[in-house]
Amino acid sequence: MRVLGDVCPLATNPGNINYQTSWGNAPTTASQVLRIIDANGTVVRTNAINRDSATTSSLTITTVTPGVYVFKATMYSQADAGGVVIGETAQVVDLCGNTVTVRTSNSLPITAVVMSQS
Repeated sequence: MRVLGDVCPLATNPGNINYQTSWGNAPTTASQVLRIIDANGTVVRTNAINRDSATTSSLTITTVTPGVYVFKATMYSQADAGGVVIGETAQVVDLCGNTVTVRTSNSLPITAVVMSQS
């Protein structure tokens, strides 16, 4: 099992993240900013999703440079990362050629992170 900062073998394919969130009792205007952060604390990819009154949302993040990163989801009270931070969770992800599925369940703050790798 790799840990944050590990280097992938040479010629490793890029990694992917399939992100799914259940909004729970978050405001209907809430949003999330999803960050992939390397071992030095540098954000290497940022994506965002708005709730738009949906009960669930998903996003696929593709072709991430192979590596082991921290995946962080930060929830805001308003769309487009507006308002105030109302929850945050983070998990180390191995993207050395892997596709990782990350699921969060929100009940202010974000309460559950379930991950699987393939």
